[in-house]
Amino acid sequence: ENRRLKRQLSLLPGAFVSTIDSFCSYILRNYYQEIGHIVEELGDVTGINGIAVHKDGDRILLYVLTCYNVDTLRCYDVTNPTAMVLNEAFGEGGVVRFPDLSGSQRDAGYIAVDVDGSIYVTCLKKDGGPAKGSHVLKISADGRSVIAETAVNEAYGICTAGDYLFVSTYAGENSEVHALNREDLSEVARYSREGQDYPLTSIAYGGGHLYVADQGAEMKGDSGSVLRTKNALSLTRSPAETEKVDPGQYEVPPTEEPAETEGTSGDTDGSG
Repeated sequence: ENRRLKRQLSLLPGAFVSTIDSFCSYILRNYYQEIGHIVEELGDVTGINGIAVHKDGDRILLYVLTCYNVDTLRCYDVTNPTAMVLNEAFGEGGVVRFPDLSGSQRDAGYIAVDVDGSIYVTCLKKDGGPAKGSHVLKISADGRSVIAETAVNEAYGICTAGDYLFVSTYAGENSEVHALNREDLSEVARYSREGQDYPLTSIAYGGGHLYVADQGAEMKGDSGSVLRTKNALSLTRSPAETEKVDPGQYEVPPTEEPAETEGTSGDTDGSG
């Protein structure tokens, strides 16, 4: 019995809500295998926050935000996943020191990359007040300059969709989603949900819908969940859906369907 999922369904009849445990177990069981890896000795306590992947011509680029005592934005060429290397054309030898770029000594949060290579990052630029993020930055494709920035209280998750940027906030019962113009980061709209209890974390866009992770709480009956906007957002389209890519000949492996969670079936969710 999951008290929290039942409450969400009472607030949003017919909602699609999935527990994090069942969703992650399904993905790991069916899709993950190691192909290659890269090891860097950064010389101090290092963590990793956001990552993003971008297709640049024939190359596949991976962007990584490191945190704790080594605050950097790193770009790797992972076109050949068995021989991943830093992209020397980005920043200084593939690395940007985030404090030098942003003027902040605090960790960056999460990252999204547009089809033109522009980089969007959530970060904390001031002490006191926000716990996770205070600003959204737009960074040039070469990683050498900040093009635009805007204040978003508790800015955390981030994704692009067409001409827009969506940012989820880590603000407990006041958590919401901000829609920004991707060019200048001016705000277009905000989306909130009645009955929100816990912070919103990651956010993604696909098939016309926004998907947002609700963190939940570390207690029985208050599991995290995945939320989806009730209606398709016709004002945007996913950049990935506009790319023309020849997938070649691939064999699609058989997969197991995720187990249904009692009381969580349906096809709509959210309020955007």
